[in-house]
Amino acid sequence: MRINYSTIKPILLLVSLFSLNSNLFGQASNSNVVTVQPSIIVIPYVTEGQDIRKVLEADVTKRIAVTLVKDGFDQRGFTTYDFVQTLKNVETNQAMTIEAQSDYQSMIVAESGADIFISVEVSVTNSSSGNSVDLILTAYEASTARSLSNKVCSSGKFYTTDSKLLVQKALSGTVIPDFLNVIQQKFNDIVTNGRSVAIEFSIDPSSSVDMSKEIDGLPLSDFLEVWMSENAFKNNYRSSGATRIKMIFEDVRIPVRDANGTNYTPSKFALKLFIDLKKAGLQVTKDVKRQNIYITFK
Repeated sequence: MRINYSTIKPILLLVSLFSLNSNLFGQASNSNVVTVQPSIIVIPYVTEGQDIRKVLEADVTKRIAVTLVKDGFDQRGFTTYDFVQTLKNVETNQAMTIEAQSDYQSMIVAESGADIFISVEVSVTNSSSGNSVDLILTAYEASTARSLSNKVCSSGKFYTTDSKLLVQKALSGTVIPDFLNVIQQKFNDIVTNGRSVAIEFSIDPSSSVDMSKEIDGLPLSDFLEVWMSENAFKNNYRSSGATRIKMIFEDVRIPVRDANGTNYTPSKFALKLFIDLKKAGLQVTKDVKRQNIYITFK
């Protein structure tokens, strides 16, 4: 019986390709890597003490830049929150005291519920050889304000006063995709390993409690250690040890999302800690500043 090799070679090739594809698909289907896209709010850069609304209202180029950066994320399927609407919500819902105005940016980010906020800094240069716009984009984790990515881009010089055109030139090419890729990589790491908070326990000078006080059969310092091992994300935490009046956990990981899929913030983690300490019969106060949690035993 004669074998037709001209027929069998294509068949073998197809079998090999099918086998290769099956292996590749098998690897993909068995992968535990899940990409969770962060939600984003884009805000104008302001210096300390500046009124964020006045800054935006006074500068059309900043308004254009914030809008176009947001549009760039929208076009790539990211969930974004509108800065102007969020600002209106803050002004409606918050008592705008002098103290509140000094932390306008934090209030806007918190009101939006975004995972990440993007600060857009705009610099306009006018000269006889042409006008240009430079942008500095900086991404921060909303809960901790830790920098995740930054990108500097320039329009180059053009004989035009069209702000929109210059901003578009600055954002052209791979600026937004490259910036987003870094943000996504950093956010994936946070989703996998948790976001980091620091917790400082201290004893009020007037308190009769110290770290050796027995709580549920354990010295207070050991009680706190056990609590961290049970509540830190994937049991991931690091302590620098304890003295009689202080104990510091410089890196405690908490999940990005809670059981309901909503943003799990340092404030929520601090509240759980506060409630459990109260249940253990301890008198405590708490204070949360970004990623830093302060617990004081009274």
